[in-house]
Amino acid sequence: MITKHFNFEYIGGTPNVPYAAGDRYYSQDLARDFWYLIDRLGSVGKDLNGQPKFIIEGGVVTVLGPKAISFTNLIAYAPGTAKVPADNALPPTLTTEQIEWIRIVTGAQSLADITTYGAVLNGVAVNNIKVSYAETDGLTRARAKAAGTYAFERASSCLITISPSPVTAYQVCLGTLIGNGTTNPIYATTGRTFQRLNIDGNKKYTITVSTTSGSFTTSSAWAIPYQTSDGVWRIKIFINGIISPTSATLTFNITGITFAVATVVQELGFAQVWTTQSPPLLGAIAGSAFALPNSNQLKAVLASSQTNWIVQGDFELASKPTWVP
Repeated sequence: MITKHFNFEYIGGTPNVPYAAGDRYYSQDLARDFWYLIDRLGSVGKDLNGQPKFIIEGGVVTVLGPKAISFTNLIAYAPGTAKVPADNALPPTLTTEQIEWIRIVTGAQSLADITTYGAVLNGVAVNNIKVSYAETDGLTRARAKAAGTYAFERASSCLITISPSPVTAYQVCLGTLIGNGTTNPIYATTGRTFQRLNIDGNKKYTITVSTTSGSFTTSSAWAIPYQTSDGVWRIKIFINGIISPTSATLTFNITGITFAVATVVQELGFAQVWTTQSPPLLGAIAGSAFALPNSNQLKAVLASSQTNWIVQGDFELASKPTWVP
């Protein structure tokens, strides 16, 4: 964390002038103030979001071949480091300070040979796909007071590393790979950095629903997937439709999700079930529903056979739904 910046205070006398009046604002002062502001902005974001690092969107990995992968546009936040002048000596003494939060952005990437990024393809090693903040040189120009040229601007970039080494505090992880270099590697989301679904709130998705028996006609079916602060995925579900023939028990298949594993099904969540009635709690025939662990199925029960069904509940998932970007 960078805690010091240039003194902009005023003396308070007459005339009221800055303490720094008559001094020079050195380039090392400017560099330190720049990183101070970046660090302060990062600290605010970290405090408000309660996460040391996370993925905003993207970074979805696709295996292209035995040594090739790609991933989609990535936006993430993680700590970074910066070399900060500690004094006004010539040259100044440098210290390496941690930036509380810095934005990592990269366009879609296609990596033809992941071994050049450090991957170990021996069929056993678990390779972490890691991305961290980096900068690259921009345009150059001649120095005004010294010989030679230098890159007078820097551009935000990223550093991609794929290796068995652990994920550091400064890296976000896109998942893991195990490969042998001759067949397509096995990709898993194991260890993937916490991902916020939406920076401005959770999105409602239309979902595809069917039943294991009878013919179910959907009137309305939607879900709101979200993550808890510890990274666990959950889902709010609403289903409204008509079953033929009538039934007192239905098992719904919900495309693209897997409920978590639990010894006691009630741990996963609970849903209420009604027949179509308005308002539903006044005179409706009520029932309940529960998730079947490690499946995409939701079992619902009513007090008697009915045609109209409404199911609404909140459940824990094993992973992010496949239809969430």
